[in-house]
Amino acid sequence: MSLFVAPSIPSNLVTSNITETTFTLSWNASTDNVGVTAYDVYQNGSLLASTANTSYNVTGLTASTTYAYYVKAKDAEN
Repeated sequence: MSLFVAPSIPSNLVTSNITETTFTLSWNASTDNVGVTAYDVYQNGSLLASTANTSYNVTGLTASTTYAYYVKAKDAEN
């Protein structure tokens, strides 16, 4: 029986390629004892997308609107 170990928290979230309606969000890879399988990207507290990459192109934004983002790593156990 193995003990569940969650992946490390993705760090160093940065934005680039910013326009009025799009930007690229990127982060440092997480580590995990069984391997990271995907990253869930959240916008304003709701799941926006899942990706296997350490970046995601956010689209469909509204100019002059504030958005909040965070990323969670997933592994084969969660």
